[in-house]
Amino acid sequence: MLENQMGGTPMGNNLLQMARNGQSDDIEKFARNLFESRGLNFDKEFNSFKSQMGFK
Repeated sequence: MLENQMGGTPMGNNLLQMARNGQSDDIEKFARNLFESRGLNFDKEFNSFKSQMGFK
């Protein structure tokens, strides 16, 4: 399902390849850069996400 939504774009293909290769540090770096470029705080938003999902 995720491949259908993200595949076909250079960014999506790169992220999927990183996920397949277990490059979680690179995925996190990408997410942090994306959030920063949009004026968002990654740590704050990720903690909010985890809270909504029931993770601590």
